[in-house]
This record gives sequence, structure tokens and C-alpha cells, in this order.
Amino acid sequence: MTPLPRARTTPQPRPLRLAVARENFLTAGPVDELSVRAPILTSWQRSRAFRVLADRPDLRYVKDPNPHSPLMLSSEPILRQLHEQLTDSAVSIVLTDANGLVLDRRSSRGQLSRHLDQVNLAPGFSYAENLVGTNGVGTTLESGTPTLVSGHEHYAENLERLTCAGAPIHHPVSGALLGAIDLTTWAKEPGSLLMTLAVTTASSIERNMLTQASQGEMALFRDYMSACQHAGGVVVAISDELVMMNDQARQTLNSSDQAALLARAADARGLDRAITLVAELPSGLTSRMHYQPAFLDDRLVGGVLRVQFSSTSAAPDSSDHNLVALSLALPGLVGHSASWSRCCRSIDNWYRHREWVAVEGEAGVGKLALARAVHQQHHPTGRITVLDAADSADIEGWLDEVSDALSEEDGGAVILRHVDQLGPAGLMGLTDLLAAAAALADQPGHPWVAITMAADRVGTEVDAQLLPHFPHSLQLPPLRHRLDDLHLLIPHLLNRITGLQKSLSCSPEAMRQLGKLPWLGNVAELREVLQKVVKLRRSGSITVEDLPAQCRSGSRRQLSPLENLERDAIVASLIANNGNKERAAQEVGMSRASIYRKIRDYGIHVQLSPRDASRS
Repeated sequence: MTPLPRARTTPQPRPLRLAVARENFLTAGPVDELSVRAPILTSWQRSRAFRVLADRPDLRYVKDPNPHSPLMLSSEPILRQLHEQLTDSAVSIVLTDANGLVLDRRSSRGQLSRHLDQVNLAPGFSYAENLVGTNGVGTTLESGTPTLVSGHEHYAENLERLTCAGAPIHHPVSGALLGAIDLTTWAKEPGSLLMTLAVTTASSIERNMLTQASQGEMALFRDYMSACQHAGGVVVAISDELVMMNDQARQTLNSSDQAALLARAADARGLDRAITLVAELPSGLTSRMHYQPAFLDDRLVGGVLRVQFSSTSAAPDSSDHNLVALSLALPGLVGHSASWSRCCRSIDNWYRHREWVAVEGEAGVGKLALARAVHQQHHPTGRITVLDAADSADIEGWLDEVSDALSEEDGGAVILRHVDQLGPAGLMGLTDLLAAAAALADQPGHPWVAITMAADRVGTEVDAQLLPHFPHSLQLPPLRHRLDDLHLLIPHLLNRITGLQKSLSCSPEAMRQLGKLPWLGNVAELREVLQKVVKLRRSGSITVEDLPAQCRSGSRRQLSPLENLERDAIVASLIANNGNKERAAQEVGMSRASIYRKIRDYGIHVQLSPRDASRS
């Protein structure tokens, strides 16, 4: 019998296979990995970890773009020329910053432009991957490489009709990621040409930035050389990408004074008007820096600071100043490291003279604690008012509270937290209140004022409007820069958490492990770690095994939430498998090579007891 011919199965076209794979992925079904390109599948996994809703992505309006940013100014002629070339094509040109904020969109009027309006791919909206999922903008920024996303490869359903080709834009000098250029068309159009065009456009923008940066640096250099020749003394020049300091500065100041001087000089960065800044240096010198902005045509390119010095030890004539201890102890604070002691002495000296202070630093370093402590040191029962700008949903009501606090005449203290998070209206209102209060600051009974803000704040509005009212800025060191204080901080925090004296101590092994960590969350993170430990051990000595998973690694960068979960899973699996990496890899579902790489990247260190080590 002749066998019947076997029926041929017609393979599904790739778009249909891709759509099925995406549907299975979203419904936790099996995914044919051959139907999905690896970078796209990886992005889908990130999108799911970010909890992006495929049917309702978070297409939020963030803020108005700054048309005068260096990226916008350098991109404008490139985008204008490209738009003229693509006038008759259904292609939209999109420029974003490094956070996915759409800065500019250029497209001919028509169906594509209307569709992009409907999906909020427009200036002021964010297309970051953690908000929208896989897309040509966010995935390019997340991966740092040119990325093509077409049709069903998009995570969000309302983007399936589009093809997007994105290319990252890097600073031509520092290499920092500045943003992305994205070319968007209909999904039925081929994307390979768009990918090439996006990459060449990004390169053109980078070259234009280099040209403009070079011209600006030359203009700044001319002003700097003029100041060195005519002013004499110490001269510093600063811009967004450049710092220059003359030979006299290097010969006159030690490295600590140079670092403190430059940190204070950075407060003037981005200001377009003259200003005088004051900084107390670690050696005891007080510097007065006279800042003058530098321009190329009408564009701010940086500024030059002429520096004068005086001795702080001779400035105050009160006898008690000479009695300040080298390691000043303020209520509720501990630490003997040089950087921390200098901060305590500086703010104590300024408080004695009722001089206002701007306290800066990373989250969790103790900005509020230090400002509280210095007030309690001199006025243990005095009034202290703390107002947090981050909680100012009703800005008018918050400003009314600030006004009332600044009007008190009982010699108290007013601490304004997170002022760098104020919007334009709040910033303007606070500036007016501080200007009025500063005029009365020398009169008896008026409050001492301190503000706190992040060291890595974005923008210059806070510096330009608020800092002129504060003669002093104090940069608190992160915990990773004063690890020699850990042996004091840990028992101090344990006593405060438990409320018992010396009921719980830290073993030398655990102390060494804690000293290996970067402490990106600073003292606040250390307190959280100890609180977790105390839940499991309330007396005796803390061992390495008592530390939470986050303390078994030493990553020198801030991990994402997904990376934190992955690190904790690896640590837990290594402990459960007595340090056997091959079994741990199988348990967490990765290859042996991957777990070795993850252990190295996350700096994971699992210390086993001798009994467990012998069994592994």
C-alpha cells in the first residue's frame, strides 16, 4: 500500500509567532524563545519586574522640557535638517533625556502624528522602560545600545502598530549617557534603515556637542587666564564638565582644603550672575570666593572664582571658642573620624554665631540629626521646628507654617528639609520668606535656620535662589567615607533600638563584614540592618550568620529592586546548599557561569560555619 503523503504544516509568519509568544509571556504561558529576539525577551522580563501594565502603561506627564539644555541646543540644527529630509515620510523624530523624558518631537502632520498624540509620545511625557515597558526609547536607555523595537515586540498594547529605532546619545568628553534619539514609523515599514539613520543622527549630535563644548571651554579658559594674570592668588574655574585650579591653589592648599574648596565652588555652577560664597576649610582657613559667570555670546559656559582667605581661629573673640574640643560630641551623635569631627566643629562654630547653614549630603547621612544636635547642644530646652518640603502637598499651607516659624522670637531653630524638592512656586515663596527673615537675623531672639538638601540635586534653581541667604554650606560625608566610625555607630544604634544598655554586641567577624559594605543608604541603611538583626537576636553577640542577605554582598553600586531580589535569592540558596555554587545555580535557575558572574558583580560573601564548610 502506498503511504499517504504527509500533510505539510505551514509555519506561522513571524509577526503572528511573535504575537503568540508575547501573549504567552503576559499570561505566564510557555514562550517560544526562537520567536523572540534575546534583547526583546530580556526587556520584557525587566518590564514585568517593573510591574508595567501592558494594557494600561503609565504614560505620565512629568514636566516641561528645558529648551536651553546643552542637549537641546546641540540637537536642534541636526533635528531640523533631518526633519526637512523626512518631510514626505511617515517618520517621527523623537529626542529624550537620559531618564526617558521626551524633549522634542518632529513629524509631519498626518495619521502618524495623531497616533503619537494618542499614546502620549510627546514632549513632557516619559517613555522610560520602567513606566511604559519595552519601547525604542526606554529599552535603548536601559541597555545603553541601539535598539529596534517593532510591532508586537512592544510591551504595551497601544504601541503595537509602531516600529521604533532608538540610539543612545553620550557626552563626547565624559561618556555619560545624555539621552536618546528615536525614529518612529508604522510597524509595516522596514526598520533596518531607521536603525542606521538613528545611529548616525546620534553621532552627529555628539559631534556638535563636542564643537560647542570646545568653544565654550575656550571662552571659559580666556576668562580664567585673565583672572590669573590680573587678580593673583587662588583662582578656580568651573563648568558642567570642567574644573581648573591654578598653581597657587595647589601650592597653597593641602588636598583636604582643595577638596572642600571645590565642593563649595560647585554651589556656583550654573549661576548666571555674580555671587560671593564662604566656606570653612579643614585646616581652619575661611575662604571667600567671588564668582563671576563666563559667557559665549549669550550662552553660559561656566564661571571663574577668585578666592581670598582668612583664619577662622582669629575671627571669633569669645573665649569659649578656644575651648572647643577637637572631637566635639553633639547630643545623640557619635563618630571620631576626621571628616565627621570637622563637620561637627564647623556647624557648632556657625551656630554659636547664629550663622545660617545649608547642610548637604546623600540620603541617610544624618543631615537632620546634625542640625537638631547642634541646637540641642546650646539650647537643650529650646524650640525646634522641622518642616519637610517633601511633604508639602499644600504649598501655600507649608509656606504659612514656614512664615510662622521664622517669625518666632524665642531664639529657637528652624530646619527646612528637602528644599531641593520644591517646585518653582514653592521655591519662589520660600526665597521671599528667607530674604525677609535674613534681614532680621542679627536681632536677638530670631531663629537660627538650616536647610537640608541632596548633594546630587538636579538643576540650579535652588542654588541660585536659596544659597545666597546661607553664608555656609556643609557637605556631610557618606558612611562609606568614615567606616572607622562603625565601631562607635553600631553599639550606639543597637542601644537606641533595643532600649537596653549592652544587651547586644557585634562580633569582630560581623563587624569586619559590615565594614566591607558600601552603605549606599548610609547611617539610615545601617539602622535598618540592625533593626532586622534585633528581630531575630535580642541578646548576646551578633555573628555573620545573623546578618540579613543584603549584608552578605559588597556591591559598589546601587542595585535595582530586581537585582536586590536576585542577590537575596542567590545568598539564600548558597546558604541552603552549604556554599555549593553548582547546586545553588540549579536551585535559582541559572547556569554555573552566570552564578559565578553574579557573585562577583554583587560582591556576595557567604561565611559558613566550620561544620557547614566541611560538609559542602
